Amino acid sequence: MKYVTMRALAVFFLIAAGAGASRADDGFGVNLLRPDCLAGWDYADPPPAGWTIADGRLSGTADSRIWDGKNNTTLLLLRRRADGAEKAGSVVIPHQGTASLDSLRVELAAGQQFTLLPKIEGMFAGGTCRLLDLRVTLGDLAPADGGVVYRLPAAWEGTKVGSTDGNPITADGRPIWRLDRVYPDKHIMAENYAPLPWNGTVWHPEDHQQGGQPKARVENASALLSVAGPWTNYEYQKICGLVFIPPESGVYQVRGTASTKPWSGRAEVFRLAVLKKDTQRAAEVISFELPRDASPVKMDFQVELTEGHELVFLPLMPHWNNATATRVADLEIRLME
Repeated sequence: MKYVTMRALAVFFLIAAGAGASRADDGFGVNLLRPDCLAGWDYADPPPAGWTIADGRLSGTADSRIWDGKNNTTLLLLRRRADGAEKAGSVVIPHQGTASLDSLRVELAAGQQFTLLPKIEGMFAGGTCRLLDLRVTLGDLAPADGGVVYRLPAAWEGTKVGSTDGNPITADGRPIWRLDRVYPDKHIMAENYAPLPWNGTVWHPEDHQQGGQPKARVENASALLSVAGPWTNYEYQKICGLVFIPPESGVYQVRGTASTKPWSGRAEVFRLAVLKKDTQRAAEVISFELPRDASPVKMDFQVELTEGHELVFLPLMPHWNNATATRVADLEIRLME
């Protein structure tokens, strides 16, 4: 299989107004490509002869091999306009490893382009990044089994250090996802929830924190929530959560996985609470006990949400001198018809 080198690889796709499209045969989506050719694509030399094209679609994964060292590679998804480019998402590819591109999504207007651009972490390193079996589909149609599905973005960063700008994330002008800290740590009280500010690297507050906790980040369409329990002179939980803000009333199906990886303390079980919050209080809908070995626990439940409700995924840490990072992955929240 042929491939292009990392320093040369940059893939561009142009969305043209009025371009013809047809529904994919399986799954939901719209073909953006002409069958069995690379029309509409621009790429560096040599041409991507290793890509497989079938039925007018590309699908894919990416892999990476560093020539000198074991650095990770970040594959950036950039939205390009006439006046510049901005990051729309990213996936991390480990050295000699692979990463799925399924979490990458970008909204484009007619005439805009997206770019897939590999970037090696660190300095004085080079390597090879390959895109394999790349597939592109439009995502604005309803899934085959009905209902609108909400997922986390591939990446979520703030726009100003020390500010909550960019938190919450909006869609069509309405907030959908928010990252909150809870202080004081009585999590049943709605008044204790507040959006986390951006510190330039992660979502993290400067006050009422200890050792960098609580903090949150979103990577590869997963939420990583780092929390800590009470400590001497810090006799409260340092906790934060992921909040889903339903755009309309209805019954929602929630699916995904949760896992946790402690780095301090000897607690054997760590609890992820899922709460329905209104303007006054937060009531537990369901909770998941996560083992300390980081093995994923499946989440699959339904919840009715009306206007003014929010759904909170909140790792709790009541145990003294314990700290952990809880990951919520593959999260899909579907409005049931």
